Amino acid sequence: MNRTRFRLLIAPLLALGTLCCMSDLAAQPDSTVPKDKTDAAEKNPLIIEAKKLFFESKFDEAFAKLKKATDGDKELPPARLMLARLLRQTKEGQQAARQVLEIAGAENPNHPEIYLTMGSIALEEGRFTEAYLCCRVALTYASDEDATWTPNQRKIYQKEARAGLAAAFEARKDWANTQVNLKKWLEFEPKNAQIRQRLARALFQIKPLKEEEVYAELLTASKDDSNLEPAEVSMGLLHGASGEKDGPKKAEEWFAKALEKYKDKKPAKDKDGKDIDENVKFNKQKARVHQSYGGWLLDTGKLESAKEQITIAKEMDANSRETLGLIGLQARYENNLPLAETCFSEILRLFPSDFFASNQMALVLIEMSDEKQQKRGLEYAEDNVRKYNKSPEALATLGWCYFKLGRLKDAEQALGAAVSGGQASPDTAYYLASLQKDLSKFKEAYENIEKAVTSQGVFVNRKKGDALFTFLKTKHTPEPKKADPKDEKKEEKK
Repeated sequence: MNRTRFRLLIAPLLALGTLCCMSDLAAQPDSTVPKDKTDAAEKNPLIIEAKKLFFESKFDEAFAKLKKATDGDKELPPARLMLARLLRQTKEGQQAARQVLEIAGAENPNHPEIYLTMGSIALEEGRFTEAYLCCRVALTYASDEDATWTPNQRKIYQKEARAGLAAAFEARKDWANTQVNLKKWLEFEPKNAQIRQRLARALFQIKPLKEEEVYAELLTASKDDSNLEPAEVSMGLLHGASGEKDGPKKAEEWFAKALEKYKDKKPAKDKDGKDIDENVKFNKQKARVHQSYGGWLLDTGKLESAKEQITIAKEMDANSRETLGLIGLQARYENNLPLAETCFSEILRLFPSDFFASNQMALVLIEMSDEKQQKRGLEYAEDNVRKYNKSPEALATLGWCYFKLGRLKDAEQALGAAVSGGQASPDTAYYLASLQKDLSKFKEAYENIEKAVTSQGVFVNRKKGDALFTFLKTKHTPEPKKADPKDEKKEEKK
């Protein structure tokens, strides 16, 4: 039975622009669970039989098998907890899972896994304070002084608790406590590059910024995992997404360092035709530099500069998911819908479950004039919402598809859900403003599109957004902003 997966409950937390959207973080192994222990549980014949019985709706028999399995292996979770996890795998079993989980807690009030599972559910559903409290309780019960658990169990529970605490604090943007828990997690896994990347991001958010410390963590991460982007690229992307006035300038400086470091392509093979491993790694990193820089330039609306970087990325790594995604996005910016469709179709052929590509396909197809293509676009959007029903991006895309098809009530519902968390991307704000304009809600439309056009973030529909803003200025005159009392006092002092 899989244990708690805090690490997979949040999106990739390095702000990696376009390429972040194409990340396959969710496909990475769950570092909070030792693989041999997970495999042992999955291979336990009693648990295998219990699962089979459960999905045949033979619940009492399934529970009996789980109970027998735990009687023979004290490192397994409580039987009722495993039953609750099975129930959570079914759509209709969610409420029953909560009830079973509460009973499991009453039967095993000191078991860390009960609280870790509760914390995992709370984190998944956005109840971050509850997640924090559950993980703190789990950490208390898994202390080194408690002889109830084996050293291996304590290690697992402590790691999972630190992972859950880090995720909860990240969600609350409490960066000081985030970095504390990520450092504790790294004590168990000092070579885990993805945890170290998250630590670097947390450190980046703490003011005053200690840039050397952030860079050192990113450099270590990139050395521990050559599949990660170079540290200079990560620094550039962090600055670019910071929202600071000098963020774009600093981002350019770090990208310039990356381009200089990975300036020349190296021969990948020796005179005998054998791979030169170090050169292969270097060239892979060089491709990542151009992919990431090209993606960032696209995100900031610098289309012409982006083209140069994307061209180099195509020469070095033409068929990768990242390069195909960049070409597809560039085509969307240029309204070259057939090319965009080709690129995203190829990504989906290679990676059928890629959310980024399927979401982009929906947005591309819905803009086409052919009704069949529009229907396909809607199908992609609806399928994504079924799979990721809490994703603001998936909901926003579905709302836009409904809007394009004239289903305004459905569009209003989906877009309302997309922005219910209080934040919206510039493109989502554009979708919502477009809908509100058609509903003659000019004040709300003006406020939403104003936020979008004045943002520095990714905005694929920026040109259309500017045009909509110009139109809405003729329909709504905003009230003059009240002077800030602090500014008035400054003037008096002058």
